[in-house]
Amino acid sequence: MRKLVFGVILHWCFLASWLPAQERLAVTEVKLDNGLKVLLLEAPRTGAVSVGCWYRVGSKDEPLGSTGISHWVEHMTFQGTQNFPVGRFRSVIEEAGGMPSGYTFLDQTGYFATVAATTLESMLILEAGRMTSCLMEPAAAERVRGRLLLEMQLQSRNLRDSLDVDVTAAALKIHPYRWPTMGWSRDLETVTPAHLQDYYHQFYAPNNAVLVLVGDFQVQATLDLVKKYFGNIPRKQDPPRILSTEPAQEGERRVKIVREGEGLYLEIAYHAPDILNDDFYALLVLDAALNGVQGMNLWSAPSGREISKSSRLYRALVEKKFAIRVNSTLFPTQDPYLYKLTLKLPDVFQFQPAEEAVYDELDRIKSQGLKDYELAKARNQLISRAYLDQDSLSKLGHQLGFFEAIASYRVLGNLEEKVNRITNDDLRRVAIKYLAENSRTVGWFLSVKRPEKIEIEKLSSRIGSDLPAPMLRPAFNDGPSFNSPTSNGLQSMDRETVRDAIVSTNEKASTGEAQGIPHPQISILPSRKVLPNGLVVAVAENRLSPTMTIEACIKAGSFRDRDEIAGIAYFVGLMLERGTKNKNLLQIAEGFDYLGADLAIGTDYLTTSLRVSGLARDAATLIQQLSDLIQVPAFPTAEVEKVRAGILAELREEAEDTQILAEQTLRSRIYSPQHPFNRSVKGTIRTAQSLKASDLIAFHKRYYRPDSVVITIAGAANPNSVTQMVEDQFGKWTVPGLREAFSIPPASSGLGKGQYVITRNLGPYCDIALGFPGISRTNADYFTMLLIDQILGEAQSQGKLGLKLVERDGVADQVYAAMDASISEGPWCIHIKTVAEHVDRALEEVREEIHKIQSEGVSDEELVFAKGRLINLLPTQLESNQGIASQLMEMQLFELGENYLNWYAGMVESVTMERIKACLKTRLPIEQASIVIVGQYPPK
Repeated sequence: MRKLVFGVILHWCFLASWLPAQERLAVTEVKLDNGLKVLLLEAPRTGAVSVGCWYRVGSKDEPLGSTGISHWVEHMTFQGTQNFPVGRFRSVIEEAGGMPSGYTFLDQTGYFATVAATTLESMLILEAGRMTSCLMEPAAAERVRGRLLLEMQLQSRNLRDSLDVDVTAAALKIHPYRWPTMGWSRDLETVTPAHLQDYYHQFYAPNNAVLVLVGDFQVQATLDLVKKYFGNIPRKQDPPRILSTEPAQEGERRVKIVREGEGLYLEIAYHAPDILNDDFYALLVLDAALNGVQGMNLWSAPSGREISKSSRLYRALVEKKFAIRVNSTLFPTQDPYLYKLTLKLPDVFQFQPAEEAVYDELDRIKSQGLKDYELAKARNQLISRAYLDQDSLSKLGHQLGFFEAIASYRVLGNLEEKVNRITNDDLRRVAIKYLAENSRTVGWFLSVKRPEKIEIEKLSSRIGSDLPAPMLRPAFNDGPSFNSPTSNGLQSMDRETVRDAIVSTNEKASTGEAQGIPHPQISILPSRKVLPNGLVVAVAENRLSPTMTIEACIKAGSFRDRDEIAGIAYFVGLMLERGTKNKNLLQIAEGFDYLGADLAIGTDYLTTSLRVSGLARDAATLIQQLSDLIQVPAFPTAEVEKVRAGILAELREEAEDTQILAEQTLRSRIYSPQHPFNRSVKGTIRTAQSLKASDLIAFHKRYYRPDSVVITIAGAANPNSVTQMVEDQFGKWTVPGLREAFSIPPASSGLGKGQYVITRNLGPYCDIALGFPGISRTNADYFTMLLIDQILGEAQSQGKLGLKLVERDGVADQVYAAMDASISEGPWCIHIKTVAEHVDRALEEVREEIHKIQSEGVSDEELVFAKGRLINLLPTQLESNQGIASQLMEMQLFELGENYLNWYAGMVESVTMERIKACLKTRLPIEQASIVIVGQYPPK
């Protein structure tokens, strides 16, 4: 044991000496005369740039009676500016290849997008306008109010979130951190548009903001642009601050909620130090030992992230079946906040045992501290996570902006030093000081099953034009929204001048070589090798950070299932990390966790994929560990039963999700019962209950073989070296017989057309899925259909459908088109989210819009926009190791050729209007579509 500990410490010392110091980030820091802080960091040859602006205003700045106003104003800023109305404001970002994104949290409000580098000037113009001239019109404010109230109602149905809101309010008695970032509903009902405008003017000022630019640009030229668009914005009086100090808690506080719902939750909250207190870093290390590293902010520590399987609380709670899932959160904040542990419990009898198990673990740390091995592992995890949180332009820009907004971006540079200084005595002291009984607040959520009655009539008339915000702990907005006039920004430029500036940058990226679209400079030069056993390796070097992503895909997705064993591919995929012939579950988890590496396993219709991200320094070890999982899984009986229980829980939860239910029902209607796309990847409750370990073993033996495996790697390593590492681990793997074809039979057309309703009283919204079989990935019309998706509104891109149904007519809260081009005709679908009384009108408007495009086509401007967006999307999709590895995987699976990245833009440009109209008529016959409606429909 002594040798093991010595080896661990030696490894840690070597790792710490190898990593480049965070201070070496060549950030250029400039403060303009008006107080605007500007951070610039060059990342040459990436072809993209991340643009973000953070304002030092969050929910803690809201006076009682106006809670939620920061989030409301955040929504309003997406509603457009004096120079760009809501549709154009959003479309400029989308055409640049980005997605309008923002969030409101405790201490800050942030806006950011990663776009093609050629469109940087456009983004600076928009952000300057957001700072000074957002439209806060009363009518728009009322629409947004209705949307936020409806969003709040939806969030209240999330039992975990509801418990967290009450526990936080109980733990904090004075400090404004105590109320949720979305605010209290009573305040949202009484705040006026005038309040919004006043609040906006107070806090949206250059001297209260941080502008962050990371990407492919030259610092001096970019700084000149920043001064051009931001330099004339006048400084304002420093905004008012609510100064309060939370008094020491003098005893345990308890919250108990009993109401209808699905699930049992336990939350334990302790008072935690702020980011400028060195105890915060000791608590970070302690949390890493208890749960595995969760990251240092809201991006890297999402509320749903499962803790590490080698962590103390996983072994004490999940392994012993006291809990189904455990999460922890420790956010860096300006003022002391909370450290939270949240448990999902299997039954009502586990509340007390689960609590006691948590306290027992904490008491052990208070009395004994951590073992040397545990402390070294926690350090490794935190340092690795710090780099993984900077392995893309978006992540790096976010880290700089987030920490500068609450303290200083130099916090990132100090992390390694502070973590290395922490001793076992520090951990024991911090555990005793902060994780004490008189400092904790405990919440129980006991759900009871009763029919729910949701009143939607009052809210539906005020549904806003903004898209719903993702339900993370902060209040997020990933899309459009909001409004309010201001006139003190861009004072030296009239509307035409600003529009001309946009044209000079963005329109160049939307008209082809003959029309002016500059092709992104893609510097990725992947190498490819096929091993003698048929395994394919593709590698691309990326030196943005000292990290690496390895993705291994086995052509053993759910298309290999049969009806009687539906979900077996998914089941097998989950079992890969549950034990091999060489290691058990704990040893596998320990191997990845000790290196601070992230392992994710997923199964879709085509493949089961294993993706690991970690330090490039550890490439050989990570490849060896992946090799073990793929080649020799053991399928231990006890783990099979645990995985089965998890799958059954997932299936039951999904049965209550109206969007998933709509999508899966659509598949079952548009594909024949024998077609693989008819089935759910996870199978059914019946098949999940019936599958045996022997079935899983037989499936693995039949379909897991080297000539069905593709491995792609992106990161800071030499391609030849890592290719050799793969060959060393996988080259001797052989399986007798011939590989079964990687193919799916063609889909029949005309199945399941017409309307199908599933009545569910699960909330105020109805989810609608409208579609039919689409095309394969290698079809000659692929790029034409890709453009059609963009024109209509792909994913969160607004498009014609969004502008009509959401922005103009307000008959839907969300609408987008989605195409799953696979090796066969994957589904093409339009998704709509709206309230029941708007369902019929929303469907009619979709039909009208598609008929109109089929007969008239679209304008040249719309086609230019769609082409520009698709072309500019490519460099933003390649901004990270994960994005590069995924793109390489697509190229290999669909045999797109090694020059795909270079000819992609030309293929987009080559699509004509005539081809678009023809495709709409032949491939999207809207009258033949199947329509699935899930919700309380028809309205009562």
